[in-house]
Amino acid sequence: DRDVTGVQTCALPISRTTQPNESSPGYELGTVRGMTFEEAKRLLALPESELSLWQLIWSDYCAHYRYKRESSRKRAIMFAPRLVTNSSLHGVILIRLCTETPMWMWWFWRRLLITLHSCDVLPHVRFGPGLRCPHPHGICMNIVVGGREVTLQHVISVTTVTNMRGVNQPGFVQLGDGVIIYPGAVIAGPIVIGDGAIVGANTVVTQDVPAHHMITTRGIRPVREAERYAPRAG
Repeated sequence: DRDVTGVQTCALPISRTTQPNESSPGYELGTVRGMTFEEAKRLLALPESELSLWQLIWSDYCAHYRYKRESSRKRAIMFAPRLVTNSSLHGVILIRLCTETPMWMWWFWRRLLITLHSCDVLPHVRFGPGLRCPHPHGICMNIVVGGREVTLQHVISVTTVTNMRGVNQPGFVQLGDGVIIYPGAVIAGPIVIGDGAIVGANTVVTQDVPAHHMITTRGIRPVREAERYAPRAG
């Protein structure tokens, strides 16, 4: 379905179109954006965005307001007022502008993001549609590739510690589809966090996290059903 803006979908299902073979190396860890962990680790360059900047912003807006039962027309009409009043949406849009606009414009959007939200996002970051930041404050990211429907809480650091000088070297932090990162987390790569995984509050992560598992200060365990739903923003 398309809404009145002409942009496809407010419902963004987790992509599972390229499931790896069970005999693939790393299959036991699950998948990350439809790849095995080993395939994800072979990523050498920042991937191209699958949607345009406007489509990404619209998908983020829909992700923030999916809990409301409203028509696509009302959702389109309310976009501008919500952009003004919803700091969560405002922060996410600035993150998109930092990562999806030409490098010569990045410094301007970065300055706004730092000034208004105390967040710092370098341009070597790529997220799929449906990004949510319920409280966009204190988020720092660099050399990160994230999937669809990722939720980033406040006061987190997601960056690689081995690839600070060149994005053409291996060493991305890889986040799968539906990953949730809770406040105070520090993710130091290069590592891979699988689809549907959760990073608990105040957790320092320096190792791979299997898909649909939760890592906390007490260790790693499977995600419980009640924990699969991200916090509501707005």
